[in-house]
Amino acid sequence: MPAIGCAGKQGRIGSKSTIVLELPGLGRRNVSRWEALHFAAGGSALQALLLMLVYIATTAVVQFVGFLISRLVDLQFPAISVLAFLLMFIAAFGVAWPIAVLITEWLIVRSGRKVEASDDRAV
Repeated sequence: MPAIGCAGKQGRIGSKSTIVLELPGLGRRNVSRWEALHFAAGGSALQALLLMLVYIATTAVVQFVGFLISRLVDLQFPAISVLAFLLMFIAAFGVAWPIAVLITEWLIVRSGRKVEASDDRAV
């Protein structure tokens, strides 16, 4: 998937799939699919993908903690254990989002890249 304004050709070198990009002023360059995606989207697509993956992992961890808490509630107060589980299940999605954003920003900065700002057109 070449970027707009770049001529690209897909090929295979060994067992790794590569894309040859002809960048204006830079000549031909072999890049992997991920590098081509990163170049084409200006880096924001990979940051969004990383955010989604971190959010899924964070949500799973928070859901597990909520499950353990609901089991403890079940041992002490069996009548409200289902209510406690449902409240923590729903709350886990909202709690996991800011945690995932912080982790993703830290990972992006640690890799030496700039964190992409949100789009001003999105409301």
